[in-house]
Amino acid sequence: MKWRSINIYIALLADSPRAQDIPVLSGLDRLGIRTLSMALEYSAETSIGRNVACHVPAAIQWLKIAGDLIESLCVSGMEHWCGGDLWEAEGGGVVCDEVRWRFWRARFAELGYNNEIMNAM
Repeated sequence: MKWRSINIYIALLADSPRAQDIPVLSGLDRLGIRTLSMALEYSAETSIGRNVACHVPAAIQWLKIAGDLIESLCVSGMEHWCGGDLWEAEGGGVVCDEVRWRFWRARFAELGYNNEIMNAM
């Protein structure tokens, strides 16, 4: 619950129109990419993947609050983040792009969270 709450707060800050104008807040949106990666790109055999029940609710909040912002970062193809083992197994690299965005959507559905994210993505 605390991890989800922390991510809600950071997503609200990141999604603020003035956030990019304030140096200490600039770039917080990239934490959304990190949270989505942690929630969706790691198998249960990894230390991060064993905590999917903690990471997925936080990722859902990022999408509800700042989904358009995260999607625009992915569509631009300018953001980079090392992927988890599941993403790498699909041939994914470090670029956050539309392919990765679709992978995240598919993983949400695979994990049974499709209803929670349908409106967010």
